[in-house]
Amino acid sequence: MEEDALCDWIDHLSLEGAPVDKETISEMVQFMTGSDSPPNRKWVYRFLARHPDIHLGRPSGLAPERARAFNRTNVEDYFKQLKNIIDEYGIPWSHVYNMDEKGMQRGGKGKIKRIKYFVPRHRRVNYKLRSSNLELITIIECICADGSSIQPGFIFAGKEFSRDIFRDIDPRVCIALSRTGWTAEYLCLEWFKRCFIPQVNARRVSDAPILLILDSHNSHVTPEMRQAAIENNIHLFLLPPHTTHHLQPLDVGVFAALEHAWQVHCNKFFKTSKGEDMDRGEFIRQYLTVRDTVFNADLICKAWRTAGITTGEFSANAFSEVDYAPSRAFSKLAHVPPTYPTRNPLFPENRQSYSTPSSPSSPIASPCSARPNESQLLGDSPSEVLENDSLESDSDTTPDMCPDLEHPSNFREGHSSPPTSPQSSPSELSAMRCCPSNKPAVNESCSLLNERKRLLNRTRTLQRLRSLSAGHSASTATPADNSDSHRCPRPCKHCHTRLSHLQKQVSDLEDEIMDLYAHYWHAEAHAKLAELYIGDLRKQINYISEKRQRRRRPLRTTALCLTAGEGLAMSQQQEAEEAAKLQQRAAEQARREHMEAQRQQERIRIASDADHCFSGSLARKVKDDLKDIAFALGLSLGGTNAELVNAIVQFLRTHPEYSEKPKFAGLYIAANGLSRFHPVHHAVTVPTRSRHLKRDLPSEIVDENTPPSTPKRPRIADSSTTASPLARWHTTSPPVRPIAVRSICVARHRFMYPENYTPLIKLEISYGVDHVFPPPYRRVHLSGIVGAAPRGLRQIEDKISPFAKETLAKLIKFMEEDVYPAARVAHAQLPTDPATRWKTVIPVLVDLKAKAKQLGLWNLFLSKAHYPQWGVPLTNLEYACMAEILGRWGQIASEAVNCSAPDTGNMEVLARYGSPEQQKKWLVPLLNGEIRSAFSMTERFVASSDATNIRTSIRQEGNEIVINGHKWYISGAGDPRCALHLVLGKSDPNNADKYQQQSIVIVPANHPGVKVIRPMQVFGYDDAPEGHCEVIYENVRVPVENLVYGWGKGFEIIQGRLGPGRIHHCMRSVGAAQYALDLLLQRVTDPAKKTFGKYLYEHGTVIADIAKSRAEIESARLLVLSAALQIDKAKAKGALKEIGIAKFVVPSMACQVIDRAIQSYGAEGVSQDTPLAAMYAGLRTLRIADGPDAVHIQQIGQRELKRAQAVTNRHAEIKKREKVLADKHGVKAHL
Repeated sequence: MEEDALCDWIDHLSLEGAPVDKETISEMVQFMTGSDSPPNRKWVYRFLARHPDIHLGRPSGLAPERARAFNRTNVEDYFKQLKNIIDEYGIPWSHVYNMDEKGMQRGGKGKIKRIKYFVPRHRRVNYKLRSSNLELITIIECICADGSSIQPGFIFAGKEFSRDIFRDIDPRVCIALSRTGWTAEYLCLEWFKRCFIPQVNARRVSDAPILLILDSHNSHVTPEMRQAAIENNIHLFLLPPHTTHHLQPLDVGVFAALEHAWQVHCNKFFKTSKGEDMDRGEFIRQYLTVRDTVFNADLICKAWRTAGITTGEFSANAFSEVDYAPSRAFSKLAHVPPTYPTRNPLFPENRQSYSTPSSPSSPIASPCSARPNESQLLGDSPSEVLENDSLESDSDTTPDMCPDLEHPSNFREGHSSPPTSPQSSPSELSAMRCCPSNKPAVNESCSLLNERKRLLNRTRTLQRLRSLSAGHSASTATPADNSDSHRCPRPCKHCHTRLSHLQKQVSDLEDEIMDLYAHYWHAEAHAKLAELYIGDLRKQINYISEKRQRRRRPLRTTALCLTAGEGLAMSQQQEAEEAAKLQQRAAEQARREHMEAQRQQERIRIASDADHCFSGSLARKVKDDLKDIAFALGLSLGGTNAELVNAIVQFLRTHPEYSEKPKFAGLYIAANGLSRFHPVHHAVTVPTRSRHLKRDLPSEIVDENTPPSTPKRPRIADSSTTASPLARWHTTSPPVRPIAVRSICVARHRFMYPENYTPLIKLEISYGVDHVFPPPYRRVHLSGIVGAAPRGLRQIEDKISPFAKETLAKLIKFMEEDVYPAARVAHAQLPTDPATRWKTVIPVLVDLKAKAKQLGLWNLFLSKAHYPQWGVPLTNLEYACMAEILGRWGQIASEAVNCSAPDTGNMEVLARYGSPEQQKKWLVPLLNGEIRSAFSMTERFVASSDATNIRTSIRQEGNEIVINGHKWYISGAGDPRCALHLVLGKSDPNNADKYQQQSIVIVPANHPGVKVIRPMQVFGYDDAPEGHCEVIYENVRVPVENLVYGWGKGFEIIQGRLGPGRIHHCMRSVGAAQYALDLLLQRVTDPAKKTFGKYLYEHGTVIADIAKSRAEIESARLLVLSAALQIDKAKAKGALKEIGIAKFVVPSMACQVIDRAIQSYGAEGVSQDTPLAAMYAGLRTLRIADGPDAVHIQQIGQRELKRAQAVTNRHAEIKKREKVLADKHGVKAHL
């Protein structure tokens, strides 16, 4: 019986496309028997001899896509659609065609097969001469459902036609060339127009449409072909993908016969031509000869019937279950053989339900579903309850606790089957008792299960015995027979009769017991094989789960008509999407070409700029920088980074004279594998710790890879101004001798001055005293950027675009030459009289704005990546670097380039959330700098740091919005150019979601009901003319069109507004801190400010203050740049953590640095003679504006607390691993 089950599984798996080979059957047998070793080879052949219906064969290959696609559902849908289109348009069979391509080799098949030849038995090797020409030619065939066909088309590989190819060829035959000899979209379209349409139109029998059935190859599904079909009243019907092996008539019954006939014909032609290859023209003529022989009406009609099309049924029943069987391998249900047992057929209550075999598609039943209950085991009647004394047992052996005999997991190894001795009698079976065991708990459990199985077998046997005995007594016994009073001294005839009857009962029961054993063995074999099969399914599920993240293209599995109904709409939609993608690719290509052209112009400028020097390791440079160097050297710009580096190194190695040129001398370093050439007159002035490891640089070059030496504490012996390094900067004449490197302070911060360098301008930073401080010089790789560039640019240089570098250079130049000198002038042009102070537009600021527009330094904060219509091609990271430059000179610098608050945030709101009408009316003037704006949110009588506390009322009355509220500290409201307020208020106070109660409305500044009560001061500064004002909105009525984005969107808008704005504020704060540190350095190194004969930096902790300030500025800068980079990657919502950290860290840092500078200046630091007091007032306010520090700290803390459980779990896992490792090595870990 086990082998019968094995045969059933072999048949089942072979049907599903997973046939069993010798190795697999050995594994199955080994798993069934539980043996340690598989059966030997002889067993396999003995098995085949015992089962002649199974033999070793070579199955045909079937792709998994074909097996999955050809299922009953898809086929039923295909026939349904085909019938609908034929019936709807009344298409006769003479108008139904099938088209497909076939590849034929010019010399026949490459391998000799199918045809057998007579050869001598004694010769081991025999040969057959054949053509070696394996050129593949694609032939397009088309047949009709009425048994006819149209002339074919031929596609050869090549570029030119030969004259002989068209000789004696029917003009209706199409001949084409392609590069590979395969079909293509344009070739299929040409065949359709020039071959198919003329021939089928000539064969029309009515005005009914033509139906062309074809597969879903890419060359068939083209918009041009579909359009040509529609114009000629032809319907294109696509077969379900991967089903042509059953549904396409040409593949089913035509091409196989054609291929065989062609092979036979090629053998004959080879013999006739004596091995000479046929040319292309001869190939066409010979093929048409064979085709005329094969393509007869009977063969073609049979192919259409085999494909199930012309049978008239249009049903999936045209194919058998054997055809659909391979698709079961991809079903969601596990399939088992039809003989897989679910209930015992030998039980009376199960015989009727078991009489019909299970369907092959039945899933594996749950073990519990096939488990007999107590009534099934003991009978339905109370009278059938067993009363035999031999069944004494405790509660553990009750029938409902017995294991399911049909489930393989309930059989213990070593006891996997009941007693196999055929001589076991019922009495021997009834004598089996459950006895206690002294084995361990696991063995006791397994032994108890085994005993329960035996008890169940014994119970069933006694049931049969009683039923048979009762039936015999009722049919044969007399009343005297039922009496137990029959006694005789010796056996009589009656005793012999009864004994004979009892012996027959025993024999019947033994046969039935053997049947039960056989069924048990059969069921156990099935269960074992099912367990093995389920194990394979589990592996497949695990594999699919691991690969679930892989993106897969959507696969169409159904038939489709491209020229009508849903298929036509789908095709048009796909064509529109493809056109959009092509347009997008074209735009992207144009953008890349434009950027490359700009980059090329930049390369030309860099190559011609004598002040631009290349230096550093080539291996660390990005590709654009390598191309710049290659272009300057006249090398090719193509290739990978490694190829460019090799080309540059080889060129510089073969041209050592370039080491004398300052432009390329910095590339002659050990990191590039290049030696330096030192003229005798060059002196090395840069000290280095490892002089024996690194070659010296020329005096004018500073090697950025050389670690700085640790200077001793400098002392300035001469107190005269001419002896001081700073005094040399103050002179108008160039220095007497070059200054290469000179330390002016300690604690790691050094200023490095280039030779013959003079300050760009004389900076006037206070109202009474002129301070001259030279900008620090550093070697940076940004063209045109001098010492005023942010120090963090080197770390992010590879993320800065050429456009941003050029813009930054122009911005620095504009600030130094125009904006910085205008600071005192702007202050002087602002009246002190309150009557005119708040009505004045500073003239010099108007001139600065005009020049900034002319230079293209305008609206730099608005990134084109986020605002394509309005923005400039700068990222938030790139603008952050520029914001630091703007922050060094306060509000005037930002306003000069139209990047001052609150206009920046308001413009972002209107650009992102505003309607087209709002953008046209308000955003465009703001972008042009014609008007200013204010953001009205803060209220005095509530805690405005929580926007949900806002009390200002916003309600709709008809087509108007009515606003009532009292706002406080509204920045920008005092500016005479302020034209609008963005007012935040509550529009739906009863909304359950407190974050959807607020809305934002645009209110014209001069609108009735808008009252500016007073300007407010910050530490005594009024910040005129913009100011910070107290504003009342009293019954202000504006049209509904002034609502921004929608009702209840206020909170979302302010979150989107404050994200980038906070980064702008923070980066300007870094610039202010940097400027404060510059002032601090000037003060502590000023010879005129010596105390007790020493410079200030030589006293106390001034050096420590300088070092701390530098470290804090550098760390804060990187923190803000990181947040800006995260905004570019994930927008403001994805950078909330980084923005929050920067917001509460940077202003505090700037306040500390400014406080140290104030301390060094003494009383002058808190007076109007330095900008430090005003800077401190503004930055101290920033710790409150845009959300106070406490709010950001609380939010960051809450975010970190969410990680607590994960951190705890991770450490617990580490502790477990630590304990396991400690136990393994026999040590005790103390933590």
